[in-house]
Amino acid sequence: MTPLYVGSVWSGEFEDTKKLAEQGNSKSQHNLGNIYFKGKGVTQNYKQSVYWYTKSAEQGNYSSQYNLGISYYKGEGVPQNYKLAYIWASLAASQGYKDAIYNRDIMVKKLAPQQLNEARNIASKIQYKIDNPTKSQKQQSSRTDFKE
Repeated sequence: MTPLYVGSVWSGEFEDTKKLAEQGNSKSQHNLGNIYFKGKGVTQNYKQSVYWYTKSAEQGNYSSQYNLGISYYKGEGVPQNYKLAYIWASLAASQGYKDAIYNRDIMVKKLAPQQLNEARNIASKIQYKIDNPTKSQKQQSSRTDFKE
């Protein structure tokens, strides 16, 4: 029997992916977010997808940042929040992700000037934390035992 392909993880590797995600592996966290978002091999759970995307996004994963922006824009797994949608889209856009640039520009039109300034300040603080991880965060994100 051929294993079922789930997102970018074979179903037989789900537990390994989850274990690595729990240990702080950003790629595994992103993949787990995708699995829960799509409901492939597990019950679809937007809250769980947001949880894992957030863990990955906070380590600088632009795909997770983009997906969080979409989640906040649509209110999937979280209350709809255009300011947070802007923040996460902006962080992904700063890495050159074209779809995120487009979404960020849409969010600009949905925010009042004060909200936009607040969002930019928060995005800068998050980016600073990504660029300057603590020692324990460095140890977690350096784990490379993920099977791609």
